[in-house]
Amino acid sequence: MAWLAVLPLVLLGYLVGSLPSGYWIGRLLAGRDVRESGSGNIGAANVARLLGLRYGLVVLALDMAKGVLPVALVLFLWPATSPVDTRAVSLVALAILLGSCYSLFLRFQGGKGVGAVSGISLVLWPKAALCGFLLFAAVAWRWRYVSLASLIAAVSLPLWLALFDYPGVYVGLGGLLALGISFRHRSNIRALVEGRERKWKAD
Repeated sequence: MAWLAVLPLVLLGYLVGSLPSGYWIGRLLAGRDVRESGSGNIGAANVARLLGLRYGLVVLALDMAKGVLPVALVLFLWPATSPVDTRAVSLVALAILLGSCYSLFLRFQGGKGVGAVSGISLVLWPKAALCGFLLFAAVAWRWRYVSLASLIAAVSLPLWLALFDYPGVYVGLGGLLALGISFRHRSNIRALVEGRERKWKAD
């Protein structure tokens, strides 16, 4: 297979990942720019805080779809038996995360990639995605920090992939996705260390 055939899918992944779901939902349904309040993030958690849980769930579903659809397309074009499959999917997945964090439509600003990576994981690694979700839910319930729960779930991803014996390329991809999410949460990490991070129940 010519690698040039993968390039359009990588570009598509970036464009789909760039779709700023939270920003558009805030503008179209509530007439607000969610970047101007709360954490300033366009992700589902901030939208839920500012506009209500139902809006947050809509954004979460849309953000997850950004990860699901391009990856599903790659898997349709190159089934799992193809030796190119894992590499092509990995490039598209990284492009999705890049678009989600640095949106073409918001002057290269964006979210933190959690929803998109959740969608990617759901398609590629459902068992690992389930374990990550359960870990997220447990941490969020116990400590009420969505950012902390997101970070721990993300960092655990490559560990689950290794545990479930996924190919090494996928374990590496999981590590890169976790690193990207952690980098985008660096302000939250500082706030957690300094005791300034807001708990979910406080909003």
